[in-house]
Amino acid sequence: MTSRYAVATLGFLTATQSPCALAGDADRGAYLARTSCSGCHLPGSGTREMMAAPPFEIIARHGNFEPDLLVQLILSPYPRMNFVVSPSDARDIAAYMSSLRK
Repeated sequence: MTSRYAVATLGFLTATQSPCALAGDADRGAYLARTSCSGCHLPGSGTREMMAAPPFEIIARHGNFEPDLLVQLILSPYPRMNFVVSPSDARDIAAYMSSLRK
């Protein structure tokens, strides 16, 4: 009975979490957000005047937030992003942003 419960719980958690959010490291994503993204985005909670882009918390709490789509957007060329993001970094940032939804 316990193993059925564990399998059912794992199945539920897998179905309700994005694969990219499960694969990414949210702590590393927070570090990357602070060091690479904070020039335009506010990486955590709070407010700051005159940001060039929306704070991560606002993006994460948007009703249509999809971590997998976010990974693709981060990896897409964007002129204002003057740094290269690896697929692993993008997954980590998406995992961090997913953690802000809670």
